[in-house]
Amino acid sequence: MKTFQKLQFHYYMFTQNTLQLVNFLHSPSYKIRRLTALKLGQLKDINAIPFLLKKLNDPVLKVAETALYAIEVIAKANSYPIDLQEKKQVLKKRKEAIRKFRLLENFKFEKEGWANMSRKGNANQIPKWLQF
Repeated sequence: MKTFQKLQFHYYMFTQNTLQLVNFLHSPSYKIRRLTALKLGQLKDINAIPFLLKKLNDPVLKVAETALYAIEVIAKANSYPIDLQEKKQVLKKRKEAIRKFRLLENFKFEKEGWANMSRKGNANQIPKWLQF
């Protein structure tokens, strides 16, 4: 991120203006999107809820989880009736799918690594119970 954008972001993090902060929800940096969602939750401005609802579909799971948390904080502070159970279930399924994918990728990598080691003829490097 450019230096001017960083300075502008740091300035807005100390502001109380929700509409100025909302622009940072579209930042290419997931860290800035996440911090912005957190700051909007701290401000507890009910006008931020529609913008945060859009961030529940963010490609980065941590941003979506932070947006959900911010919505819960704002709704509770303003006694705003909102049902987030379906959104929570979607994020939970998404998190589980990511976990399963990572396990699958790790297993795939390990299996390929074992095969490569055995093809090189380095049987001394491979424990006996892994040799095939």
